[in-house]
Amino acid sequence: MNNTNTERYRNLRFSIRKCGEDEIEIRHAIADGYIRGLIRVFFIGLFCVSTTINAEYGNYPFYNEINAIKRDWIWTFNPDIKTEPLYKDYLEVINDPDFIKKYPNEKIMAYSEYKELYIKDKKWNRIRAYFHFIWLPFLFILLCLPRARGIRVNRKKRIIYARLIDGKYSVAFVPKKGDPLGGLTYSCCGIYPFGWGEYFSLSVAIYDKYNNRDTLHNIGVYPSVNQTQTQEIIDAVRAYLTEDEPEFLQHIGNRYKVWGGRLRIACCNAFAIPIPFNRKKAEREIDAAIKQWNRQTIEKKQNYFNDIKQAQSIINQEHAEKGLDNRPW
Repeated sequence: MNNTNTERYRNLRFSIRKCGEDEIEIRHAIADGYIRGLIRVFFIGLFCVSTTINAEYGNYPFYNEINAIKRDWIWTFNPDIKTEPLYKDYLEVINDPDFIKKYPNEKIMAYSEYKELYIKDKKWNRIRAYFHFIWLPFLFILLCLPRARGIRVNRKKRIIYARLIDGKYSVAFVPKKGDPLGGLTYSCCGIYPFGWGEYFSLSVAIYDKYNNRDTLHNIGVYPSVNQTQTQEIIDAVRAYLTEDEPEFLQHIGNRYKVWGGRLRIACCNAFAIPIPFNRKKAEREIDAAIKQWNRQTIEKKQNYFNDIKQAQSIINQEHAEKGLDNRPW
């Protein structure tokens, strides 16, 4: 195997991972790296603005915001830090001989009574203090946005499936002959987000007979390793479904690669919170879909694949007219 193939297969680690002996997963692009990347870029922008403004006063970034949170927590959970020094000042004033002469009937307030006066005035501090316990974890979740499950290819059951937002699974079937991707349509040449007019975004559409609906999935790591990786993913999936030991499997692991000298990929994909995969639920829905599929006549199955093949041919032709390679079978 030459160095070019080795590098190409290693790059697939950013987009494909193993999920067992007979299953691989392809990372979701839009619901994963793209959205998380936008959120992080937004907060990086806020950080830069705050750094610039606070540097003029010799303060660290978010100086005012951090101190406001500290004040709210102090007045809510440990107000003595604030009220004890104030009470000492109060005693010095009220015990001053000049003050006593001027106000001989003034009574000295007990500390608890004096403290209560301040606590009553800090009602909104207490409300904000509890609100901080909500928005701070929410901010953390945004910055480490959970990694959405991608689409999975199971060569033992010969299906391609994906978990949807409502918890159900969309299933495409792999034909026994012809293009192994004949159970779905795909496009390697979609417009790439923030790609300045470049066309190398990969999307697949699953025509789900079990749930009677069509679903669209943008897959592959975002940002992309290079402009040819979408085509390489298509080639890898075909190899996985037609070869016993495709070469690319030797270069991918059980986890997606995030680090490796590619700062943009790390910025959008590092430190993502993993979402547990409910294997039992997935198996139930997949088995139900397969059972329904097996009840179909050979003619209906063939018509299903023929309709998809025709739709794919139209997509390939449209891309070819633009001089784009959609990796036709």
